[in-house]
Amino acid sequence: MRRPRVVWVAADRHGCGNYRVHQPAQHLIAAGDIEIPPSPPSTALDVRDLQWADVVVVQRPVNDEIVDVIETVTSAPPPRPAVVVELDDDLERIPTSSPIARAALGQPDRVAALHRAIRAADAVWVSTPFLADRVHEVDPDARVAVLPNAVPDAALAPPPVDVAAARVIGYSSSVTHAADVELVAWALKSALREVPDAALEMVGVDWTRAVPGVAPRPVVRGVPRDRVRFSPWVHDLVGHVTRLGFTLGVAPLTGSAFNMAKSDIKIRELAVRGIPVVVSPVGPYVDHPCPGVVEVRDNSPRGWRDTLVDLLTDDDRRARLGARALEWAMSDPFVTTTDAWRSQYVDAIADAIAILCE
Repeated sequence: MRRPRVVWVAADRHGCGNYRVHQPAQHLIAAGDIEIPPSPPSTALDVRDLQWADVVVVQRPVNDEIVDVIETVTSAPPPRPAVVVELDDDLERIPTSSPIARAALGQPDRVAALHRAIRAADAVWVSTPFLADRVHEVDPDARVAVLPNAVPDAALAPPPVDVAAARVIGYSSSVTHAADVELVAWALKSALREVPDAALEMVGVDWTRAVPGVAPRPVVRGVPRDRVRFSPWVHDLVGHVTRLGFTLGVAPLTGSAFNMAKSDIKIRELAVRGIPVVVSPVGPYVDHPCPGVVEVRDNSPRGWRDTLVDLLTDDDRRARLGARALEWAMSDPFVTTTDAWRSQYVDAIADAIAILCE
């Protein structure tokens, strides 16, 4: 019996594209679970691939041209490929504080195109149960599979620095998190002022400087430049996770509707490196099972400041939390790209093909 032939169409080469398309495709190919075309996963749907594929996975289809192709394919009689829409964010609820993402993905015509694609698709893959519910609001009959994000297993290792000896607050983010950073901006500045030997590391976006198209002036202000480090986003997921060298992560979220659909990937990224993380009591972070998580019950600037200062000045507690986080990441079969994680994709592909036989 030949392996399923799967075409993957990524929306980008950033976090979403890497976690939701490139990573599963690479692991399934390496394990011999699927075949792919000679060309690697792309951001365009080549009609020629449709004659070859059993399944076509299209991430975040928000333009009419690609949705027209999806509708043409799914309205045709068999033999044809099953079409899967892949979704990692609630695009209809992108906040106004993220103008770049809202303009590119959240405009009414883009959302309308996505809704057309959801209704036309044979199946929809999402990253969280909340997002699955949102898909069912668009199409109550949609076949939805929840496939959680996982960190590359190659990144699972002790922290690159001594969590107890160093005091570095770290935040990894994209431009969609402007409002979340605003929530903790004062707390970060205040915590660094109260703990003179602490430093701040920004990954992906440096919110201590102006961010073109998003923030005309720094969101996090008043932090001396010699206490700030910045690392730009890298496309290699293993490289991205293994370079996380801070000793206390932060993962703030406002209570916006958009954030309810977020995944817990930030917690997972830090847990595999043995780094404790402070989180907002919002969406995926509420009562999280990772024992390296500290939830800020008062999701306010003052509540964040107090929690950060407490942890920065308690080296032993940071070390204990980091060790427990790493232990959790090593014991939970779905935190990293294990065989158990991969089997979810194998089953989802088989289910998509089976739909055409009903």
